[in-house]
Amino acid sequence: MTPCESMYSGGQVVGLILFALGIFGFIRGLQIRFARIPYFVTGYHGWSSPLLSLPFGGIFVFGLGIQSFDALLPLWILELNVVIALPSFLVFMLGMIIWFPPFLLPGWYRRARKAGVPRHDPYAMARFKRLTKAEQRKAKWPNIPEEPDQKKHTK
Repeated sequence: MTPCESMYSGGQVVGLILFALGIFGFIRGLQIRFARIPYFVTGYHGWSSPLLSLPFGGIFVFGLGIQSFDALLPLWILELNVVIALPSFLVFMLGMIIWFPPFLLPGWYRRARKAGVPRHDPYAMARFKRLTKAEQRKAKWPNIPEEPDQKKHTK
């Protein structure tokens, strides 16, 4: 065996890069989605949202990285990868270009819109997000407290 035959092929190197980029995109997308102050609301207008689509793009790119190792993995793993990566690709492209599906929005965002919280104010949304789910259902803008009720959190 020559040294060139024992090295990684170009496809596997690209696969490792895609694997790493997919993990990074997924983690960064989750950090944006679950941040304490939801800055994604400043750019979300009810249509496309690149920031909310990022975790789905990360899953798809992660799946592309896995597919490059098709000779090393069993067939069922590759099939499972396709089943997961294909819908993620569709949600990613749909959310990036045309329209982010509203059923994939965080639950607190829908409750905040129902309560009348200003759509593009991340600090008002953060105040609303800190409330418990029961308090969110009762809340109406502008009567949202600055800090949630601390009595139930103390012993």
